[in-house]
Amino acid sequence: MNLGLSFRGMQSLELIGAHEVIYSNSVKVDGRIVIKKDGSHSFHYYAKRDNIIYMINRENLANLLVNKVKSLGKAQILFNTKVNDVDLRK
Repeated sequence: MNLGLSFRGMQSLELIGAHEVIYSNSVKVDGRIVIKKDGSHSFHYYAKRDNIIYMINRENLANLLVNKVKSLGKAQILFNTKVNDVDLRK
C-alpha cells in the first residue's frame, strides 16, 4: 500500500537528511484525474499548483527510515519491545 508524503512530511525528513533517498524512491504526484459518469475527465491540481505529494510504498519507507536511523548510530532500534522510559537528553 502506498503512502502520500506532503510538503510538511518531506520537511521532517529533511531534518534527518532522509529526503534525498525518499525523493529517489517515490513518485511525484501533483494532482488527480476526475472521471465523470459520462466518461469525460479532467485534471485537478492539489490545492495549489506547487503542492506536490510524494507517493511511496509504506514498507519501502519504513525500511529506508530504519536504515537511515541505523546509519546515524545515535539510536537503538528494538521491535516487539515495550518502552518504559525515554531519556531525550541523551
